[in-house]
Amino acid sequence: MSHPQRTTTTITTAASADTLPNPSTASASGDVPMPNKPLHELFRVMSRYQILKTAKSLIVGEACIRHHLNEYRPLERIDILVLTDASPMTLRNILRFDGSKYFSESGALGCAIKMTLPSFLPIICTIETIAPRQLERKTEDYRLQICCQAFRGVHQLQYVPEEGLPFLGLPSIILMEVLLPPEPTVSINASLVWKLAQRLDPNSEWEDWQRNALEKKLTRLVDLGGREERAREQWCEALRLHNDELADGVEDQPADRVEKGPIYLSPNLLFSNLMSWPSWCVGFCVMTLATVLLYFLFFRKTPAPRNTHNTWTEWAFVIVSGLYL
Repeated sequence: MSHPQRTTTTITTAASADTLPNPSTASASGDVPMPNKPLHELFRVMSRYQILKTAKSLIVGEACIRHHLNEYRPLERIDILVLTDASPMTLRNILRFDGSKYFSESGALGCAIKMTLPSFLPIICTIETIAPRQLERKTEDYRLQICCQAFRGVHQLQYVPEEGLPFLGLPSIILMEVLLPPEPTVSINASLVWKLAQRLDPNSEWEDWQRNALEKKLTRLVDLGGREERAREQWCEALRLHNDELADGVEDQPADRVEKGPIYLSPNLLFSNLMSWPSWCVGFCVMTLATVLLYFLFFRKTPAPRNTHNTWTEWAFVIVSGLYL
């Protein structure tokens, strides 16, 4: 069986532990939906180890998206982000040698491990970590800003209710999909963002940096809509961008294309950019003063008067010299 390609997962705002109330997919006990059983088993194993139960963890990626869209399909992949100083390889090895025998080598790149439960197909689990010290300093890096907010409202694993799961919050997932696509060369999945936005609370509010970042992507979202063309106003309403216009100084980012065509420069614009009006005035005064000084230094003589023709020639030479200066 082929497994989905690994993507890099990133985080946004705080997530709370909650369950998926869907009786039609509940297990025999009636309290855990069958598609979520692997998640519960994974966190049950993680909670056995001190290094994991005292850390904060979040479910991100496809499993989190399906949770917010209420899509109850069997999981093929689980992505976990852990706030800890331990390395991803350390956490992976803890699971790999757990006594449950659920985990084995995956053969995938990175810190991935394969989980196999009875009556379930094998599931690829990836673990990424972020050190607490990385979130202590101010940064303009979207990933770190998102992670900082995400873990702010999350409890350590030992305090998460046994029936609950620490999914990443819906606003966080939207920010992640818009600002941090899985790969640099992958365009935003506008269709997915639209579906997620439909589930936002009508009273949702963004922080200033989040709203400005989303506003910069509006043109891109409109252009990437494909067959489902949606106007800019529709995106603003769906994403709860309540401002009537873009924030001052914010410029939309266009879609992934380059506008081709000749570029024309106006002569007036060129000269106005080279020197401002006050600069021209100062330059003229300096040039005049230099001309007078040159005249008195080199051409002013006391002997008998000379003819007018030679005088005008000397003055012309002085003026031309001043212009070159």
